[in-house]
Amino acid sequence: MDVDSVNTKAAKMTIVGWFAGLAYYNWFSSTAVHLPWWQHALLIIVGMFAAAIVIGAGMALLAGGLTKIITGRSDGSINAFAWAAFISPVLAFFAAKYVLQFLGS
Repeated sequence: MDVDSVNTKAAKMTIVGWFAGLAYYNWFSSTAVHLPWWQHALLIIVGMFAAAIVIGAGMALLAGGLTKIITGRSDGSINAFAWAAFISPVLAFFAAKYVLQFLGS
């Protein structure tokens, strides 16, 4: 497995984490934040891309930077990218909570 395939899977799982967060904290929650339909659409469309780009790319850059600092190699470590891929969906899940709280206030 190469770094590109790990990053592709990480981006997809980050999107899944974003939707899981929206579902858990709002759609299926007993204390749902009441938002207009257009804000839900915005959360779905923009949030999906923003989570994958901001969180996924940020974690990939962090993994690449740490690998460069620790090992001196610029090609990256598959283990570092795998950990970043594991953490990204979790971050997206919790980011959805704070975005909903921000929009609902």
